[in-house]
Amino acid sequence: MGSTTLVRGALSGLLAAVVMNLPMLAQRDGYLPAYVAAGATSGRDPTRVPTRDAAIAHHVAGALAGVLSVLLARPVAKLAGERIGGAVAVVGVVAFVDAFFSRIVFSLRGGEIVADDDRARGVRDGWRRSTLVYGLVLWLARP
Repeated sequence: MGSTTLVRGALSGLLAAVVMNLPMLAQRDGYLPAYVAAGATSGRDPTRVPTRDAAIAHHVAGALAGVLSVLLARPVAKLAGERIGGAVAVVGVVAFVDAFFSRIVFSLRGGEIVADDDRARGVRDGWRRSTLVYGLVLWLARP
């Protein structure tokens, strides 16, 4: 696997993250995960994270997830073919991103913003919907 493939994976992931902005921005707390992630990576209170930093964290994570999808697709494609390898990789990345944010990052850092269990559930559900959009675009744009 060459560096060109990894770059294409990063660009596909970035494109998917850009499109993912649409459902995130349409939901009440849809962009909140980006603030939580930026706060977690910078050690800051998520309520004090500038919008620019939240956007950077979101788009860098999207690009990295695109690279991860390429890395996952290669070994599966050797066993089951390109189409199945790509599908398994996208499903795996979507599941990982959803679980990593919902169960680890948000659980550890989201309580600083969302103390209400119903609102926290809403943030997680919105994140899941947005992540599915990410996965669809990643599938369509995969290298």
